[in-house]
Amino acid sequence: MLVVVLISIPRSYAQQTLTFPRNETLYIGGAMWSPPSNGFNPIVYPPTSEELYLVYLTLFTYDPFNDSLIPLLAQSMSVYNSTAVIINLRPQATWSNGQPVTAQDVVFTLELGKNYTCTRWSWVWGSWTGALKNAVALNNTSVMLVFNGAINWYALYQEILTDMQVVPANVWSGVSNPCTWTNPPATSPPYTISDGPYEGYYYSDTEQVYIKNPNWWGWKVFGINPDYPPEYIVSMVATSNVQVPSLIAQGMLDWNGFFIMNVWQYYNESFYTFYTHPPYQVPINVVALWINYQQYPWDIPAVRRAVAFAINTTELAVIAENNQEIPDGAWLGPTTELFNAFGPYFQEVINTTILKEYGWYYDPNESIAIFENLGFHKNAQGYWVTPNGTVLSLTIMAPAGWTDWDEQAELIAEMLQAVGIDATVVTPSWSTFWSDLQTGHFQAALWNPSGLLPVTYFNNWGYYWGCVSPTIAWCDFERFNNLTYNLLVQQLMYTNPNNLSAVLPLYSKLEEIFLQTVPVIPLVYGSAWYGYSTKYWVGWPNQNNPGVAWPSPWSGSGEVWVVLGLKPVSAVKPKPAVSISSSLLITIIIVVVIIVIIAIVAWLAVRRRRR
Repeated sequence: MLVVVLISIPRSYAQQTLTFPRNETLYIGGAMWSPPSNGFNPIVYPPTSEELYLVYLTLFTYDPFNDSLIPLLAQSMSVYNSTAVIINLRPQATWSNGQPVTAQDVVFTLELGKNYTCTRWSWVWGSWTGALKNAVALNNTSVMLVFNGAINWYALYQEILTDMQVVPANVWSGVSNPCTWTNPPATSPPYTISDGPYEGYYYSDTEQVYIKNPNWWGWKVFGINPDYPPEYIVSMVATSNVQVPSLIAQGMLDWNGFFIMNVWQYYNESFYTFYTHPPYQVPINVVALWINYQQYPWDIPAVRRAVAFAINTTELAVIAENNQEIPDGAWLGPTTELFNAFGPYFQEVINTTILKEYGWYYDPNESIAIFENLGFHKNAQGYWVTPNGTVLSLTIMAPAGWTDWDEQAELIAEMLQAVGIDATVVTPSWSTFWSDLQTGHFQAALWNPSGLLPVTYFNNWGYYWGCVSPTIAWCDFERFNNLTYNLLVQQLMYTNPNNLSAVLPLYSKLEEIFLQTVPVIPLVYGSAWYGYSTKYWVGWPNQNNPGVAWPSPWSGSGEVWVVLGLKPVSAVKPKPAVSISSSLLITIIIVVVIIVIIAIVAWLAVRRRRR
């Protein structure tokens, strides 16, 4: 009777108590660094939780190991002409309320970007060449995207196909302000009207919880047993990397997105990394030092080059990043060629001749020589002073709790102090850091854009048009705004990346400007911080099973494939055969013999009485 009562408790009760069966729950750490104030709203940037990609699907996902697009909500895409493409949806796709996912839903989601600047894809709309001009539903499952003058391949790959999460038009059309709507879950299924394998279930200041949709259309389409993936997913709000050892010791961290010092020490606790050798992690982006171009004398390219010569990126990778990241930089070397870690296509478009001519390397003496050639002199404290009397000082910003970045910032400050720059470090909370970065209220900051194409980085590092408004920026945080640079990035955006004869000259020119003007200073190849526990779940991506996506729980739409590949330990470990030990067997035999003797004695006693 007790069992019957327990299994009949409704899910809403679990929602109130926030207790979930451990062997049915996937716990994630390091993916969410502030309370989920946006709730389950997937259209705003940055999203509260990357796990929303499990609730609202993208059209495609990107496979970094094979440099290919994987159909997800979409079934295929074709080029219609020089200015338009057609996207075909999977006919089996439905929302969790049973309604079909339609081309009208895709158009509606795209047009949210045209009508609301809070959306991640609002920038793709415009009147400039290559901007999205129109989106038309041809029928229930086909959408035509029409661009202005030429297909915007960058917008198409980077945003529309692999990052835009499609939402149900009939639900969101009734929302007064999609930018501020928290999309609260219902108290009974379906909790959020989703097209993915999970639904938004609950959120608080400390966690965001998702629940599996057993009726998801994709189980059958992708041939996945719906019993295997976790019933619940709990993404915990992170406060600092230092909380990881405690979480591992408690068995409360299945999927890790934190930087963990000496992570290999946890292998004996069934907690592993992608590689079992340095760098242990998969590179996903470039961490760079962004120096505000709107402040004198940091708007002088030679001053920025002097900073670049003063930074030992190998030391940053070895000490701050614990040999879990590879040093990067704008120079030639065995592992320090720009974009070296990102595969053949990235390396193919970089002009090594230009890199050798204009690049830099670690040489503090060269840094000092640059300041001297600029006519700077040192004051009594040993800091450089410009000809107009400005002391060369720099405050470097990194988010509090990001211990590897915090240490990188401290090391950089020491290196700059060594060449005569009064450098200090501040570590604000994540929300303050992000706000200051966007509004330009900083002198220098560490940041790491991610993307599928080399133009992604040049775009983020210095493309001003469409990135920077009078009050806020989505990229080009340092406010570079170089006309020739802007034009080259824009031209690359609407040049087919597979047409190497067309893109190579553009990249060469862009690279030359970048190296001469130094919009940002590349430091290390940022890792897709990733660790996994096999105590409760198996099937994790690793060097022997790379999967089809970056493995970190904050790496975007591809993480749906990570979750769908998981199985509970009980599903793969055979249950031990029931065996009886020899001592137990002897005990059982003795008990049986005693029972038999007692029975015989009792039977004999009864017979005597009858006589």
